[in-house]
Amino acid sequence: MQNRFKNTRFSLMIMLTTITIWFAADCAVFGLKEVGVEVGKGFGAQAQAQIIPSIPEIPAFPDIQSNGNTYHVDKDIGNDDNACTNIASPCETIQAGLNKMSAGDTLIISPGATPYVGEWDIVFTGDSSSWTTIKGEDGQTVEISLIDSGDAGSHGEFSVGETSRYIYIKNLVIEAGSAGWREIYIHDDVENVVFEDVEFDGNDINIYGFIIGETDISPGVTNIYLKNVMVHNTGQYGIIFRKPVTTVVLENVTVHTVPIKDAANDCIAGRSNQGDTYVLKDFYLKNVTVYDCGEQGLDLGVAEGITYIDGLTAYNCNYGAIKLWGNTVWIMNSLFYDNADIGHIEVKLMETAPHHDAAKIYLLHNTFGGGATTKRAVYTQKCSNVNTAIATDWWIYNNIFFSEHPSQESFFMLMPSSDHDVIEEGNNYYFGVSDHRAIGWRDMGVDGCSWGPYTESYTVSYMTDGTWNAGGVYAQFGNGEGNIARYIGDGNGLTNPGFVNLGNDDYYFLSGSFAVDAGIDVGITHDILGNPRDGKPDIGAYEYIPTDTAPPTLSNPSPTGTLSTNTTQTTISLTTNETATCRYSTTPNTAYASMTNTFSTTGGTTHSQIITGLSDGNSYNYYVRCIDEAGNPNTDDFNISFSIASSPSPITYNILNFAQLIIDWLATAVSTADLNNDGVVNTRDLGIMMSSWEE
Repeated sequence: MQNRFKNTRFSLMIMLTTITIWFAADCAVFGLKEVGVEVGKGFGAQAQAQIIPSIPEIPAFPDIQSNGNTYHVDKDIGNDDNACTNIASPCETIQAGLNKMSAGDTLIISPGATPYVGEWDIVFTGDSSSWTTIKGEDGQTVEISLIDSGDAGSHGEFSVGETSRYIYIKNLVIEAGSAGWREIYIHDDVENVVFEDVEFDGNDINIYGFIIGETDISPGVTNIYLKNVMVHNTGQYGIIFRKPVTTVVLENVTVHTVPIKDAANDCIAGRSNQGDTYVLKDFYLKNVTVYDCGEQGLDLGVAEGITYIDGLTAYNCNYGAIKLWGNTVWIMNSLFYDNADIGHIEVKLMETAPHHDAAKIYLLHNTFGGGATTKRAVYTQKCSNVNTAIATDWWIYNNIFFSEHPSQESFFMLMPSSDHDVIEEGNNYYFGVSDHRAIGWRDMGVDGCSWGPYTESYTVSYMTDGTWNAGGVYAQFGNGEGNIARYIGDGNGLTNPGFVNLGNDDYYFLSGSFAVDAGIDVGITHDILGNPRDGKPDIGAYEYIPTDTAPPTLSNPSPTGTLSTNTTQTTISLTTNETATCRYSTTPNTAYASMTNTFSTTGGTTHSQIITGLSDGNSYNYYVRCIDEAGNPNTDDFNISFSIASSPSPITYNILNFAQLIIDWLATAVSTADLNNDGVVNTRDLGIMMSSWEE
């Protein structure tokens, strides 16, 4: 079900377009407008009915214009002494091509028999009408292997150097080479850089994939876009954004296999090496996959603006899928499963300055799946000298919280009631594996770290003394509007919320799932796959799309009625409303699978078969059934019926019809005069007529 990238090459030329996005310099300012949906009954004494703000729009993809000269590189036939402006006389090396370029030019690299080897520092200062483009030849896979120059301390980088503006990198496979310090490096004081259709392979030894921004240096990096990018087999970080980086957009990005090598090993991180400080402003993810991460899938510190996550798939991360420390966070249409230790999402205020609360968090249409090592779906905490609120406002709607952990809640939150203003939630599906572990809101202890009792301010079924009633069957609806809460031992025979195949991590829905059509409209028009959310939306990341369960419709039987005498064969035919394979039988009520006669022309929407051995005066019935491509057979017969006309009876002649006898004999076109059926009317036929004479 999931599109899992394996540790092999993938076709970089396939455009996995969904929503094309880019950025504006002031894109942090979004107008929040009402969508006219009143949701939730709230939480605690401070709760009130809320209107969910409109979802921010991620910026549009840029109009890439490279209006300068075009240069060519081909390591197999090139020569660096060439002008390199003609594909027939290219440069041999990438560096020679770069040396001939100016801002706004394009360098096209042809694939080589072996990878291009070296390191490159790209420094061009263009503008929005003159992007500098470095790309592999369209439709080809161009491999580059990074090595250092031999100088002490050299990392061997494919880098975008300081002061670069409007750089477009496309159609490349970049390998780390044979040492541990090889990366794609976007230096400081850089603006507007796009990587599209690019793969980085760390070869299991490299420390980093992408490094974006330098630590504690200003001005930082502004407007970074990674689209159709894959990063894998790196040792510490797949992608790391260092301080300060403003406006980042990732679309169709996959980062995986980042094993434990050093102290930190996240697939995607936004943090400074000088400590857990905030380094990002306005961070957008669309259709991003992270898995097999040594620690977090995403470790994001967004100091200002928003964190926007739409369509994230995160699994097999050793220390959780996401650690959030930021401001306004949107997480929508995302799938989490088999993430170990702390759980899927950790909202934790770090002890190092600066301290920013995750002031507004929107969890909308997500599926928090199972995994025996996943402790919690959502976990919040503040500790030690951190005295500000963890989160002031939460909106939690249309999510599935499913736990397979034997001793943890499917949803868990440490939430001191005095620290938040509003928790709005409803139409969520809480599903636990034990009789008291579907959901838990728990008070913090005095020091803000230890766990107090379960709060009684929120009730899914009923609680007596601050703990779940272990013997009770949870009600389908709790305080939240339209909530569904279940556990496996509730007597309903449910082993999961209605997923297609939990063993294969297929979290799409079966038709009978309680999550189907159980959501509330919060303004999200698509699901994790881009399918529309029509009508009343489903709970979770996927919108259930009914599969084809109807057999084909059969029509236009032929032939019908009575066929002429002497017809010994004919073609029976019919049409179907969809592609199908048709069979026939001469015995009614025969199941499709038991029919042994298949139409000779079938498999489309028009079906035909030649029938032989017909004779005059007989009727014929053929019972047809078809099956469509989805495997739905007809269960009723479709009848093709016809008959063959009988031969005419002999005519007896007498004095009264003698004249007709002569006329029939002379009228050779009259078939009834060919009484011996030899194809001609002659005296032999006249003799037969006379032999039928009666007095």
